[in-house]
Amino acid sequence: MQFGWIVFAAAAVAFPVAGSVETAPIGAVSISAPSAPSAVKPRILATNLTRFEPLIGGRWIAEGELGGGRRYTAERRYEWLLDRRFVRLFQKLTVDGVTVEEEVTFGWDPAAGLLRMWSVASDGSFAEGAEKPAEGANRLVFEGRTVGGRTGQWRTTMLIIDPGSFSVLLEVRSDAGTYEPAMTLAYRRVADITPPADTTTAVDTLPVRRDTLSVDTTFRASY
Repeated sequence: MQFGWIVFAAAAVAFPVAGSVETAPIGAVSISAPSAPSAVKPRILATNLTRFEPLIGGRWIAEGELGGGRRYTAERRYEWLLDRRFVRLFQKLTVDGVTVEEEVTFGWDPAAGLLRMWSVASDGSFAEGAEKPAEGANRLVFEGRTVGGRTGQWRTTMLIIDPGSFSVLLEVRSDAGTYEPAMTLAYRRVADITPPADTTTAVDTLPVRRDTLSVDTTFRASY
């Protein structure tokens, strides 16, 4: 599967200015009141990322059949990242029992005025792509290149149909320079994922001895 994305952005923060001390004649000291601290600028939300809003927090499933009778299943999960400056996608694609997991990050490039994406996958491949702008409010098109475990140029078109469904068309660039359809996945929302309100309490209620509790902190990109 050929997906992948990211870009870097930074926010400016104004720091308070220390108060100044006025000079005065000997025998009298006058200290001015501290100057008012500068207001902290609000963090900027990359508004183009809000097109992912309908997908955030859901668990999405696609399944079907490819050419030659090959069966596939796909899972996705989207979440906000770093104070909504980026969107992270975890996905898993299984074709005929072979699974590739992938982690993708989307971000806004203010200099170019478009979205970018980077991805890494469990087969050792990694990819980078850029948005093709002006495709419509509910349509996201990216073109990019994958190297490593899989190598090639690709184009993906995501169409957000409604709050419960979207589709993804994957096209691969041929030697002739044209994009040829490779597969179309129709996703449907099957659940909303809500993290525990208090993970400490959740651990405390486990019926195990605390001195023998082992926590695996490795998160597998399974969506």
